[in-house]
Amino acid sequence: MSVLLCTACQLQPQTLMPPGLENLKIIPLQASLPVTQSETVLKVSNNSAHTGKIRVMIGGGTPSFRTQKLHTDVVNIKLYLVPGNTGTQTPLYTSPLIGKTSQNQMFTFENIDSGSYYVAASAYDNTSTNITDISGPNYIQVNDSGIKHAFVSNSGGETAFPGRVTIAPITHLVAETPTLGISLILVAGP
Repeated sequence: MSVLLCTACQLQPQTLMPPGLENLKIIPLQASLPVTQSETVLKVSNNSAHTGKIRVMIGGGTPSFRTQKLHTDVVNIKLYLVPGNTGTQTPLYTSPLIGKTSQNQMFTFENIDSGSYYVAASAYDNTSTNITDISGPNYIQVNDSGIKHAFVSNSGGETAFPGRVTIAPITHLVAETPTLGISLILVAGP
């Protein structure tokens, strides 16, 4: 009796194939792993009529010829929704300090009212000191309980105004949220 059971275990199940396909080998498909990217969602307003969304990617800037702090020195990031991309800006929204999790990080602002916006970002070290450089392309100052150094979005968004997104009242769904880019340049130092 045990011999019959072992023999039965060794038999391969047969799949009946249409004539001419007898030698076709069937390979089962492997389940693909989902590709996930960490993204932080920031709720700008509690008003359900504010339906705008803006997505921004923050990446480490390329150091110039001087010694600069490294991207690994950045522990937290602070984001601002601002109306302009020059001078000193008063933010329409200020995020709390957000932990840095990767070299490039995605953020989505939700529940935004109609208007034109840029996104600015500041980098902070482990002592909560702003380590954002104080000059360079796309550098601005942000009035956030005092003047803070920041860099403003300069890519993506509107063709005529790179880095800017205009949210207008609409009656249909937007298929894709605009993605802006910001390159943070860090202060000189070890």
